[in-house]
Amino acid sequence: MVRKGEDVVSAAPNRTALVARIEGRRPHPSVGKWDVLTLRVVSSAPVDGYHDMIRAHPGQQLTVAVDRDWLPAEGDLSGRSVRLSATVAGPDVITVAYADPAVTLLPDQA
Repeated sequence: MVRKGEDVVSAAPNRTALVARIEGRRPHPSVGKWDVLTLRVVSSAPVDGYHDMIRAHPGQQLTVAVDRDWLPAEGDLSGRSVRLSATVAGPDVITVAYADPAVTLLPDQA
């Protein structure tokens, strides 16, 4: 909550490349065209030219907000692996940073 006289501060430009397994997907509670993904990190790496503010480690669980239009339209994504670029957008808020494509489903590993 911002009180009168307080400044709104945004996070410094940052980006982290993630490969993760989707554990869940649900509608965002307050942004109609967004979803919230629960991810289990497989790997994490800084993106050249950006600060890595996520610093995730393998096995860590992250909750990431994403524009629904950036997700594949196919049904249940649970268990699928994805590659994406994420950014810390504010306190306790991680979002998918725009990239083309923003979210890439990886082939299933047998």
